[in-house]
Amino acid sequence: MYGAVGLGQCGMKILDQLYMNLKGEKTFLDFFKQDPSVFITPVCITSGFTDYYRACPNLRKAFKLDPVVGIGIDGSCVAPALGKTDQTDFEGRVKGGMGATPWKGHILLEEHQNEFLPEFRRFLHLKMGENGPPVILMAFGAGGGTGSGTAPKIAEFLKLIYPNTPIIAVAVLPAEESEGYMRAWNAVWNITKMLDLVDGLIVVDNQVVLERGHGAFIEKIPVFNEMVVDSLKNLVLDLIVSIQDSTGKLNLPAFDIADYIRALAYMPGKPGIASIGRSQMFLSFSETMLPFLSKDKTQQVADEAMKCWSKQLMTGLEETLPVSAAMVFKVNKKYLNKIYFETITKDQEGRLTRKELHHGVVPTDNPEISVTTSFTYRPQDVGRLKELEVKGNAWARKTLREASKTSPDEAQALFDNVTEMEFFSGG
Repeated sequence: MYGAVGLGQCGMKILDQLYMNLKGEKTFLDFFKQDPSVFITPVCITSGFTDYYRACPNLRKAFKLDPVVGIGIDGSCVAPALGKTDQTDFEGRVKGGMGATPWKGHILLEEHQNEFLPEFRRFLHLKMGENGPPVILMAFGAGGGTGSGTAPKIAEFLKLIYPNTPIIAVAVLPAEESEGYMRAWNAVWNITKMLDLVDGLIVVDNQVVLERGHGAFIEKIPVFNEMVVDSLKNLVLDLIVSIQDSTGKLNLPAFDIADYIRALAYMPGKPGIASIGRSQMFLSFSETMLPFLSKDKTQQVADEAMKCWSKQLMTGLEETLPVSAAMVFKVNKKYLNKIYFETITKDQEGRLTRKELHHGVVPTDNPEISVTTSFTYRPQDVGRLKELEVKGNAWARKTLREASKTSPDEAQALFDNVTEMEFFSGG
């Protein structure tokens, strides 16, 4: 079982969808035996009670307020599961929100750390045990308020509570055309901090939602989240659960969380920016029922692996070479003996500047072949972050010029926190 933390509206939506994804994985025979909570311990962190109700219909139905940690307007840790508050009290104390202003949440937790941290520790020990899970996955929107602002402090707290548990963060970049340049600044502010606090940083990009497919932006978000969740499940959860089905007879390559953490670094101990992607094909009825009549599937798997390069969930990476990568093949058990993964992975390895590829195979009973990849780039090589930095700094300059129009306290906060950054653009 591993820990899954969703911060703010965006992170909680991803966590809620992950829960439903796992629920859908059960077979009919397993329906009365297993629940997704067997695999994950969900934790939702919010600064506004209505955000949890909107973002997590499935978790709320299954657990009510049990997985929720509220950040009170006074910086307190409001966790109904600890037995100190009911729903009415929760709604009365957790209603501020951060208004897409990340430093509000950051400063609030920093100033009230001595009150918040002990209660947060008690909550996590209750849910995840004193030793912690094998890995903690935390998801948040990098451009908003609660997720962007509190993620660095929450990551810091998680490391204090579970120093031996690796943290893999999933940050969602804003689509600036529809979400504004203030969020671009928020995202760069967040990611520059998170790179120093976590063991791995996966970045997915809402700009992909604008550039691919048809329909309104808001309508495509659930589909995008599903792609994110499917990829995360293959790369992280399958390594803990399904890989146990592997046997020595099949001679499958070993791949675990430690391998993935290494793949997420652009140099030893330094997490890079990881972009994930996934490609999937389903086998025909005849291939599933009569596999001895079908041909070797090596080429099909190789084709799916190549598709992942163009299906990454971040834009602007076409001319950038990744440093290292991780790759998970999920293949129907009947085809495992026919597929030569060494040939496929050797070709992929040649496309990496560090020539380091970690890979594994997850056997499945489903009639499918899927390839999920995680490509790691040096932070300064990611053009999308450079673009956000330029646009965010333009917003910061404008904000500073207009600071005189705000109250003295607000102006001081702006001057203290809205400074121009030159992290990704080489300054």
